[in-house]
Amino acid sequence: MSLSHRGRQLALPLLTAGLAVLAVLYAPSRTPRVGWTQALASLAMPNDSWTNEACRFSYARFHLYFTLPPTAILYAVYRPFMTPVDYAKLLLLPGIAFVWTTLWDNELVRQRAWSYPRSCVMGVVGYVPVEEYFFFLIQSVMTTLLTSCFTRWLLPTLYIAEPRAPSIARRLLRPSFLCLAFCSIALYYGLLLSRPGAHSYYIGMIAWWASIPLALLLWGSSNFISRMPWRALVLSVAIPTFYLWGTDIFALRRGTWHISERTSLGIFPLPNLPVEEAVFFTVTNALLVVASYTFDRCLVISKLDAKLPYAPSYLPLNSASISSLWRTFIARDPVTASAGERDGVMDDEDDTAAYLANLRTSLSILSKASRSFSMASLLLPWDLRSDLCILYAFCRAADDCVDEVREHAVPNTTGGSSPALAQHQLHHRRRSSSLISTSRLRLLSDLVALIYRMDLPPHLVRKQIRDTLTTRNLELSTQSRENLRASASAVVHLRHLVPKSLWDELLRGYERDLDLDLGGSSARLRSMDDLVEYAQCVAGSVGEMCVRVVLGRCAPGEWEGLPSSGEWGLKRSIRYDAKRGFEGCAPDLAQRPEDAALLPRYLIYHARRMGVALQLVNVARDVIDDAVRLRRCYLPIDVIMGGGKGGEEEAELIQSALFAGKVSVANTATATGKTNGNSTPTLPSTPKSSRLPAISPAALRPTTLHLVHLATQLYSTSFPALTALGSISPPTRSGLRAACSVYFGIAESIISQDAEQVERGERATMSSSERARRAGRAVWFGWG
Repeated sequence: MSLSHRGRQLALPLLTAGLAVLAVLYAPSRTPRVGWTQALASLAMPNDSWTNEACRFSYARFHLYFTLPPTAILYAVYRPFMTPVDYAKLLLLPGIAFVWTTLWDNELVRQRAWSYPRSCVMGVVGYVPVEEYFFFLIQSVMTTLLTSCFTRWLLPTLYIAEPRAPSIARRLLRPSFLCLAFCSIALYYGLLLSRPGAHSYYIGMIAWWASIPLALLLWGSSNFISRMPWRALVLSVAIPTFYLWGTDIFALRRGTWHISERTSLGIFPLPNLPVEEAVFFTVTNALLVVASYTFDRCLVISKLDAKLPYAPSYLPLNSASISSLWRTFIARDPVTASAGERDGVMDDEDDTAAYLANLRTSLSILSKASRSFSMASLLLPWDLRSDLCILYAFCRAADDCVDEVREHAVPNTTGGSSPALAQHQLHHRRRSSSLISTSRLRLLSDLVALIYRMDLPPHLVRKQIRDTLTTRNLELSTQSRENLRASASAVVHLRHLVPKSLWDELLRGYERDLDLDLGGSSARLRSMDDLVEYAQCVAGSVGEMCVRVVLGRCAPGEWEGLPSSGEWGLKRSIRYDAKRGFEGCAPDLAQRPEDAALLPRYLIYHARRMGVALQLVNVARDVIDDAVRLRRCYLPIDVIMGGGKGGEEEAELIQSALFAGKVSVANTATATGKTNGNSTPTLPSTPKSSRLPAISPAALRPTTLHLVHLATQLYSTSFPALTALGSISPPTRSGLRAACSVYFGIAESIISQDAEQVERGERATMSSSERARRAGRAVWFGWG
């Protein structure tokens, strides 16, 4: 029988208070001289708890050499990723550790469990040196920072739900009950062993002192912690523990402090390291790591609760937030059905279970579709990472839904087919695929309309999305159907942040793709304005979505319901001149505005320009692949002319050849349907395309480089605008800097391709080390 929510509210405070009172009452009964009240009063009194031994290494010097440098390095490394919750941890955890440890450590020194030469310390408060008080704080900061470094790459949302326990016996074997039993035993034997003057005194004091807060923390979070990846947990505890063991041995050998043999067991797991010191550093680091995980658990539950706005990107420290975090701490982890009990209807009706399942699918889509964005997203706070991954996943699933038709639009005709038959097959396949594509675009439009049915609760919207995908017979593969369902259902949680007009704009870009697939000359891109308009639809809209989500998450309620870019008067077009390239930014948006109310307009303007820049890089990279695989060309006539390809007539001829797939890639027999070195299928000639000249990738090289140059113009003016995100969310600024820099690194890869790679028509790629290098310099130095 489990406790109700109200019962947990009362049970945990009473349990903690009872354990603390028991410890306080029990410990002084074993102390013959001074009780805890007198010990508290003696903190400001002089004492004689030092030794007269010569000091060979002062306590202050110990901090200067061994605690301050690693803490400073950790802070410098992690600072670009510091979220409000990280600052809250660094403020609250050392403070709580200081309060909880002060009286306990004074009692240890008063009982001479450990001592220090008078000449080794700067001063004493009560019985304890001031450097020891500083040690309480600096160890807490160091271990908390290290834990944040290891857990930064995890997504705790994925580990919050626990499966329903089938029996009472299984419930009793949950980690929370096992940990509570262990801590209760440690408390009992700790109180029993902490007799002043006994050899077991020091280890007993450690046992009861650590068991009380550990019991409280593990009661609330042990189930969640047990589901988290073990490696981050073990490393977060082991690394600072081993390091502090080594520094403790160094200090003990040089007489900075001394452990009394009278109150020690005399066991040494390592030379000169008493077992009490080894246990002390282990449990203190374990306490700090568990407390850090507990923070994350509370914020996950808060994020899953629509009524609580707190998350890593938004956590003001006030009475309201602390009260809310306490309520989430005592709340039970969300329970999901076991595999045998789960079905689609249950997932749709259970908001938490549905969100978690859809989030997992969205992350899977992202990891398969874009290694660059997947890697860069790890640098974002985990709440924004999940939201932006959901946006990307729906965009990707929608694009794949249409591309699934495009890839079958071109027949893989054998070389023996006649040109007339090939032309007929191509025309028939393209017309039928265009009908299917149109139907799928209508499906995507209907899904977007369902997402924004604000009159329906989320679970009914998810159910209608599922029903719509089930009833429509559009020859969707099972995987595409599931990806669409999951990602569209996940977007429901973001509909209050992302306006429907942006999804409509994205679908207009897909419609333009469909027009290009039909092959009509009127649908082709003739000017740079056409390409910019297309890029605004498929990439600029996504950039604006990202900014709106960041603003909504980092300042809930303050920047929700912002005007559209059209209502703000932001020009969608970017003026292009054949000689000078793109024009600069609008005069009123070239610099960061001093008025904070204008900041969203400034960020959205540059986010759209950044999206266009990255899309131009994408077009430049895929010129050969689009022509050979899809018979599509995104190069406008004036860009081809700007790349040094003569007059308009010659540029139109090149564009027509690309639409016909007439690319003479090295090691490829274009007319026979064989494959090139990249295993990209090539296309047979048709009567119409056979009259067109085959274009070599080397001949397109100047045009590709010209397009990269144009993209660089936009990128160089928009990347600095990311600095403005620092006033809203510094870690988000770091993550988006890395994401943009890593993706734009493709431009450098295009430029650095050698002649042989160009002739083979290879797509420009980046190695993992190059991605890491660009991400690192973007994060720590702000370089694009």
